[in-house]
Amino acid sequence: IGTGNWSNATGCALGLASDYYLYSKDDEFLEEYLPKILKASRWIIGEIRATRKLNPDGTRPLYYGLMPFGKGADGALGVIVPNTDGYTFWGLEKSVQLLEYIKQDNATDLRNELELYRNDLNKAVEGMSRSDGYISSVIYSVDHKISYSRKMENERGPQRLAYTGAIDIESDVFQRFITYFENNRAANYFMGNMDR
Repeated sequence: IGTGNWSNATGCALGLASDYYLYSKDDEFLEEYLPKILKASRWIIGEIRATRKLNPDGTRPLYYGLMPFGKGADGALGVIVPNTDGYTFWGLEKSVQLLEYIKQDNATDLRNELELYRNDLNKAVEGMSRSDGYISSVIYSVDHKISYSRKMENERGPQRLAYTGAIDIESDVFQRFITYFENNRAANYFMGNMDR
């Protein structure tokens, strides 16, 4: 699982594999893929643990506990939170649900790691949010060259964090973002034009 070009590939594959089993109850599939699902879940946890480091001055960087710098999508290189962390969170949560359903031994430990990830992700989004409600899709860093096309925010923006369950849609941060998005980005009932 997770042999993709984008840094969200592992999470996407986990989500699809877990959903497939939860809907089909295909025990042959589970027997074949459970070791891979566990390995991929542990890999994600290792990646997010690796970014849980404070800055030299003791402050917490925005990317603390998130997936590391990588290719978030075509034309997007950096810490692309909605694409990378949104779908990575989604896949990890789906795999935890699967492991809880089958009463797998370390499902509780993985649930705890998932909730730490959710907390870190929400703190990052709060830090990325402006007073007018706008939330950037990218965490900019002086350590890496960032490549991101702003017009893609209509399609790949922070709204994905709600779709994937990574952020509470009732939170003040998300409500402010939706108001900003509807007033500044959306085109009638659509997410927005790709040429903005």
